[in-house]
Amino acid sequence: MIKTDIVAEMVGSEYRIPVDMGGIAFSIKFDNGAGSTVVSIDAYAKNLSDDEKNRIKDYCESHSSGKSRFRSASGDFFFGYPVIANNVFLGNTCFKEFYYYIVIENKRNISLLGVDFLDNCEYVHKPHENIVISSFDEISYSGRSMNIIDNNDLVTFIDSL
Repeated sequence: MIKTDIVAEMVGSEYRIPVDMGGIAFSIKFDNGAGSTVVSIDAYAKNLSDDEKNRIKDYCESHSSGKSRFRSASGDFFFGYPVIANNVFLGNTCFKEFYYYIVIENKRNISLLGVDFLDNCEYVHKPHENIVISSFDEISYSGRSMNIIDNNDLVTFIDSL
């Protein structure tokens, strides 16, 4: 277990955590109703054309073992491709490995920190206060065995568009 003091700050009716993924910064929603951590391409890389998104989708199709199907709270289906990112900061805590699904075709700009991550956390939440993640079990979280896209390679590809 690693000790953390990650704060999921209450923003309206959501709890959000700042993320820095090698210079790509966004906030991610603490969402224990989401089974998996997902990040849409629109949260990750702004102002991409439809052609660029299609090229990223083709890249993901050819560099991963497959996509996973998800269902949004509104009932819409969407697909995500597994990605591993190294040295990702959630709040002020650095994670050597951070797994997520990149979502290319989605009607909404989403970023959700799901149960696949949260099940490895100890956290405290009191009514009407922020959520504080106090520790994280990196051993049970690490070492995913599926064919995963490397985040650095994905960023390099997106930058080349």
